[in-house]
Amino acid sequence: MIDQDQAKTRRSDSDIIPISVANPHDMLNQREMDLLISQLTLSKGQSSLICVEYHDPAVRDCVVEQLRARFLLSKVVTISSTETDAFDSAVKQVGSDLCEALLIVGLEVNLLTTDQETLGDTWTSLNAGRDVWRQRFNCPVVFFLNKEVLKVLQPNAPDLHSRMSFREIQ
Repeated sequence: MIDQDQAKTRRSDSDIIPISVANPHDMLNQREMDLLISQLTLSKGQSSLICVEYHDPAVRDCVVEQLRARFLLSKVVTISSTETDAFDSAVKQVGSDLCEALLIVGLEVNLLTTDQETLGDTWTSLNAGRDVWRQRFNCPVVFFLNKEVLKVLQPNAPDLHSRMSFREIQ
């Protein structure tokens, strides 16, 4: 039986079990999730831009579901591959609803499948819109992006990139 002092001790890095694609629901990287939840909790009622890098869509979906369960007033915004302005899409999907956290998914599909002209418009919109997210949404805005998109985020949207904090969920 574990006594209360042992239960309160912090897990060490060696205790963290890496996420397995085979069973992402049972093997979430608890330390990163705890940090992300803390960050969202501390940012309640305040605008912030957070980028969560994920390696597998199943893991991303599991993380999104855990966040939705934890933050009941959170909203998930799915950006379709035909959208060129993620902010406009978010405003349309959220409307005037209040939210504790805004979770943006699907943007990576848009940024990896559109033609070059549309892609340029999308990057310009993201970079130029970095401040409007904070003005419109008085809550943390969490962008879920894969590694491919993160590699091109900084050179294509440097202002947005510089205003984001980053987390990685494996």
